[in-house]
Amino acid sequence: MHKIVLIENRKDRLERLLEGHSARRDLINKLFNFDSLEIIDREGKFNSDQWDEYFLKFDQENLDEFMQYDTLFIHKSKISLKGHKNIDEFCRNNGKSIVYFSGGLTGITFINDGYPCLSMNSSIFYSFRLIDFLEANSKNHPNIMEIAYGKKWQLSNLLKLKYLIHQLIFSSELNIELETEIEDLIPIIEDSLQVQLPADFETENDRNNLMIFLDDLIRQKMIPA
Repeated sequence: MHKIVLIENRKDRLERLLEGHSARRDLINKLFNFDSLEIIDREGKFNSDQWDEYFLKFDQENLDEFMQYDTLFIHKSKISLKGHKNIDEFCRNNGKSIVYFSGGLTGITFINDGYPCLSMNSSIFYSFRLIDFLEANSKNHPNIMEIAYGKKWQLSNLLKLKYLIHQLIFSSELNIELETEIEDLIPIIEDSLQVQLPADFETENDRNNLMIFLDDLIRQKMIPA
């Protein structure tokens, strides 16, 4: 079981977004009752000045108070550029993983530059997948990608990439947003599956080869080990 800290200065957002998924189960109560998760200001007593002061911790080069945690969940928008640099060095030097969330983030990005770093919109972060991740963490050490894509996240990514490429092939005009989403997803898949995807898909032959390669990976993930 990994120890995790959640640093969220907007408890109203946390509750509102989780309530949207609560038709399935009482997610808010579950979130507040995991032994592995420490929620800073659990009672919601901090005012805005107190939160500003708390986030200034990350501007200090010494982040030893966070050594007790294996994974950090942090509201990204409250971190300064200096704070991001310090967190980056801290996680890389101490084998930590981090999940950033913010209402200003679009899509999902994953970078493993010496440590796993996952970023996503708050509406993606606060869902039943977060609760599933924390429940799994009580028994083993799940991959943080499960927060974004669920338990079968590798298969989900492969299927999503195939869909996006299919959309790109049949798009009648240049679609920069679609191309960017594909470019962001490819390194996530390559890192998680330890594979090298065909780099070019400009010609019809290139695209066919990539689709064949993806189909093979998808079949492998759909067949139980």
